[in-house]
Amino acid sequence: MSIRERQITDELFYKKFERTYQNLTLTGKAPWLKEGKIERDIAYNPTSGVIFKGVNALMLEMSAAEQGFKESRWLSESEVNNLKLRVRPGMEPTPIAYVNRYAHATDVHPSTGKAFDEKHPKQKYYYMYNIEQLKEYSLIRESGLTLDRALVQEKIKTVVENTKTNRFPEILDKVSSSAEQKITDEKARLIAQELSRYRMTQEFKGNFIPQAPLLAMKDASIKTHGATLLTTLYHAEVAKDRFISRGMNLENDKVRTVARTRQQEHQQGLSL
Repeated sequence: MSIRERQITDELFYKKFERTYQNLTLTGKAPWLKEGKIERDIAYNPTSGVIFKGVNALMLEMSAAEQGFKESRWLSESEVNNLKLRVRPGMEPTPIAYVNRYAHATDVHPSTGKAFDEKHPKQKYYYMYNIEQLKEYSLIRESGLTLDRALVQEKIKTVVENTKTNRFPEILDKVSSSAEQKITDEKARLIAQELSRYRMTQEFKGNFIPQAPLLAMKDASIKTHGATLLTTLYHAEVAKDRFISRGMNLENDKVRTVARTRQQEHQQGLSL
């Protein structure tokens, strides 16, 4: 772990999250404000196969959108150093949380999926780099673990079981309805609905079509305390995850990985 990672506080993380969100909405870069093809896959670590969840997934997705990255692959700061990779000048890392009010503690590292030990003790926050931020990006662009069709097929099966429908528009409606259930502010409900719809569409690599009326930039900025924003987006992410998780569990005690999904598919007799 690095010294600067230990210096990240909850307040700094929340402020970073809020600033990134506000910049995306004010400049029109927020992907859930647009209509069209999803810009990136869901964020994941190509070394460990960990697929990021919750607020961490949103933080990395927003950071990629803000900086114009098309890649969804992220490496931890320690992995960048261990692999002898180099960060391009001027590139800043994106923080993710091991545990805070919006990121539940697990028994493993949130990026590597490995158990903590004396050499790798728990800490609250970690820095991540998008592979586009690396000098070696052109060399590693086509290498490493990738998300494939088999992962999507397993998620489709689970979503159909949990929503009792195979019609994607109906699935999106159920996701957006679920997202607004715990939110009282009308503007916040709109944001939760559209973000959950965008994130569900992103999971299935489809085309995102916002509900009418289209969420406008002026409606997408929550000019209140950051906790309101984080709570809204957290509920949107949970709404999406509860429909793609087996048995409606959010796997708070585990880390969702490409490898685990493929193992489940193999056990269920699905083709890879």
